[in-house]
Amino acid sequence: MSSNINYNKKKGTYSFVSHKEPAWHGLGTIVENAMTSEEAIHLANLDYKIKKDRVGLLYLDEITGKTKAKVIHNQFATYRDDTKDVFGIVSDRYEVVQNTTVFQFMDSIVGKDKAIYETAGALGNGEVVFITAKLPYHIRISDNDVIENYLVVSNGHDGKTSVNIFLTPIRVVCQNTLALGLNRSKLTINLKHTQGVNFKLEDAYKILNITSTITSETQELLQKLSKVKVTDERVDNYFKSLILSKDEYLQLTKDKIKIENASFISSRKKNVINDIYKYYQIGVGQEGIQGTAYGAYNAVNGYISNVKKYTNDSAKMSSLVLGGADYTFNNKALELAMKF
Repeated sequence: MSSNINYNKKKGTYSFVSHKEPAWHGLGTIVENAMTSEEAIHLANLDYKIKKDRVGLLYLDEITGKTKAKVIHNQFATYRDDTKDVFGIVSDRYEVVQNTTVFQFMDSIVGKDKAIYETAGALGNGEVVFITAKLPYHIRISDNDVIENYLVVSNGHDGKTSVNIFLTPIRVVCQNTLALGLNRSKLTINLKHTQGVNFKLEDAYKILNITSTITSETQELLQKLSKVKVTDERVDNYFKSLILSKDEYLQLTKDKIKIENASFISSRKKNVINDIYKYYQIGVGQEGIQGTAYGAYNAVNGYISNVKKYTNDSAKMSSLVLGGADYTFNNKALELAMKF
């Protein structure tokens, strides 16, 4: 599986650092302790600057035979200062957000010089960077079931990718990425690289101060789900209603036929439902929560976190953590579980 993690030829290392555990790709530097922002920037090779310069056209004058240059109106290129790799073409309204600025934003939330950083890295040629920091409050479902909260920030320098900020709960026992229960929209911030974005970053921590409140609300919700008993039949229907279209689900239940005999349902969907149900029964972290709405929901995020195959690691990160299709699907699964 391709990782798309940037390889820094000058330093001879991959631009990725992780606390204790290697990521999906198994590349980069592994450290024993969580890092400060300065340590993470250095170890993840994120200590390069982004520049924005005018775009010009070089052409051969047919009359004089000399090379001439012409500046293209309102066109600029973004590039990294050390390798001169060009990331994208932008307008004069585009405002660069340096890697160090993103770390300063993270420091402003929890406190400067605190060792909170778990992972950091760059993708491609360095056009997209990502950071995860562990927040000081967690969700406790039971004595043996704890969910840690992480703040995830991604930033792009290619003119296409905004600054994206997410609160991501991760269940410790199985490393499943969970959805937020209530008010999650308040903790999904998207900042475009237009003028003033750096000032918005300075103010964003005010919005994220509600993470403590959201954590309490999510804990209350998940604890309630853990006490709701459900039958295997209801769990099976829950998985089917998540994967099948409305028409497919209605026809299946109306005709009262087994899903394996339903020719109108694709093999892919059948396999996904079977894999989720298998995770529900024997997946990591399922012991002790089977037969509950919480266990049913965890089977879904366990599948997308640990079983589902992705094209590459950056695709997995984008889909599951950074607001992509499986991020949305995870939230849908929690909303449907609430109906138990």
